[in-house]
Amino acid sequence: MELNKLADLTLNTLDRFLPKALPKEFELCSSHSTFYAIIENKSITVVTNRGDFSFDLYELIELIADVLILGETKPSFYKNEHAYVSYKLPIVCWLLYLNGEKTISLSRQKLRVTLESNIELKEGRDVKSFIKKLDRIQPPQYDSSGENKVQESYKSYDMDYLDFKHVDESKKSQSQKIKEKSYKVEINFVTPREKVQSNEIFSSNRAGKLSYGRAELSIPTIHVDGRVERPSLFSKALKIFSRDTEAPSKYIVIRDIKNTTESQFLSGINSSSSVLIFIHGYNVSFTDALHQSAQLKFDLAYPGEFILYSWPSKGKVIGYVGDKERAVRAGADLARLIDKISNSDVENVYLLAHSMGTYCLSEAVNYINQSGFKDKIRIALAAPDIDSEDFKSHYAKKYLNNSNGVSVYACNRDRALLISKLVHGSDRLGYSNPITLVDGVDTIDATPLTSGLPKKLKLNHSYIFQHSYLITDLHNYFFHKNAAKDRRLKAIPDKDTPAYWELHRC
Repeated sequence: MELNKLADLTLNTLDRFLPKALPKEFELCSSHSTFYAIIENKSITVVTNRGDFSFDLYELIELIADVLILGETKPSFYKNEHAYVSYKLPIVCWLLYLNGEKTISLSRQKLRVTLESNIELKEGRDVKSFIKKLDRIQPPQYDSSGENKVQESYKSYDMDYLDFKHVDESKKSQSQKIKEKSYKVEINFVTPREKVQSNEIFSSNRAGKLSYGRAELSIPTIHVDGRVERPSLFSKALKIFSRDTEAPSKYIVIRDIKNTTESQFLSGINSSSSVLIFIHGYNVSFTDALHQSAQLKFDLAYPGEFILYSWPSKGKVIGYVGDKERAVRAGADLARLIDKISNSDVENVYLLAHSMGTYCLSEAVNYINQSGFKDKIRIALAAPDIDSEDFKSHYAKKYLNNSNGVSVYACNRDRALLISKLVHGSDRLGYSNPITLVDGVDTIDATPLTSGLPKKLKLNHSYIFQHSYLITDLHNYFFHKNAAKDRRLKAIPDKDTPAYWELHRC
């Protein structure tokens, strides 16, 4: 059988294809070292000088999907999510080439080794022992002109589209280089934070009035869905030596911040057909909130006006108790903002609150009465750090009376909310053990999703932003107004009127 279309890259198809196509010799993406791949009991075993490693076909499918989404074939993009990625990627590149995939930049040098590999095996032979006796294919040889000495058999392959176009980088201006390596994202903001006098960034202190403005950020072209690319603590320390740690080609960067008056702000917003208001969670500074907002707007593929409502969180882990009080106190100002936008010509108002930001939004619904505009408003509460009984007895009715949809995302692996449950001695709405159910509110359990997140995401508290599956669900809920039954969700229990919904395991 042959692979000739994207639909062929399935678990069942590869299960039939690979036993006939392997063993093969592959070259690592990051060096000229080679290894062999064979099929053993529906798993792929790679034989190397360092030892033998195995992984199943499902793991290979996961990496194929990620490569198709990101369009990247560098191991560094996937090392946190995939084990043995240095050995999986060459196999994935080979499969994509056989499949005719032309949107990924594949190195002809890496493919050459594999396309010329033709290992004949006799029945009954010990495959591993046979392979370990084979001579290694030598790294590519170059003549004095620097041209690669390519065998005639290799030239017969139609691989012209794999070549990179040569561009003289030295002739490009600095602005051109930055533009090519990043995307521009604009975020509106409203905040009761106190402005720092030395610049246009805001502190964790509460001001006596609201500030309005617009920020321009850049997102690198290497951006991965669900990540906020920011320098590490070590990179930030290099500022002491005047090193550039805010490279737009690598990180989400704040390019400009402009303050406006309330009337100027609302005038610009009211001309839009839709507005999304995002209320961040606990332990978030103003700049961190901007970075998260840019990532969220970009990953949601949201073309409308995005407003960050940044309540004055301390931005410190030890500020948990104080942050709760600050979130509640900021609710009245948020209510006035929602009221003004809902009463404008804006057709759709999307409210997304995360973690303790849901306390701020819940307090805001105490002040608003938008029943006349409820068809405009759609609400999502992500990992809400709210007392479950308070939500059922007090907030839920107000949410439902002021919107045309309320969705709650919960998870029983959310360690931050488990800690909150222990601190408060009460169940949290966003912690799904036990799960909180309210008539009229769609509850979605994201627990199956978190088991597949990278190990570094230990809190499992920001899953709403960190997985493309859930971001897609948010997109369909908000912008297409799809009901839960019309999205890729599992009904629990499986019947016409489920008690709640669950994300499928990825």
